Amino acid sequence: MIIDPERCTACGLCVKDCPIECVQLLDGKAIIGPDCVECRTCLRVCPVQAVQEMT
Repeated sequence: MIIDPERCTACGLCVKDCPIECVQLLDGKAIIGPDCVECRTCLRVCPVQAVQEMT
């Protein structure tokens, strides 16, 4: 999973809902840590579609 910094509004929903707490806000943008298990919770809760699957 990756987060498009241009779209991220730092609403914090992905941070709040991540079941393994690997999403953080840093410098006003969300970042996904290396422990991500790609459960896609952040993808589902992001209101601006800033979270994307890596292809």
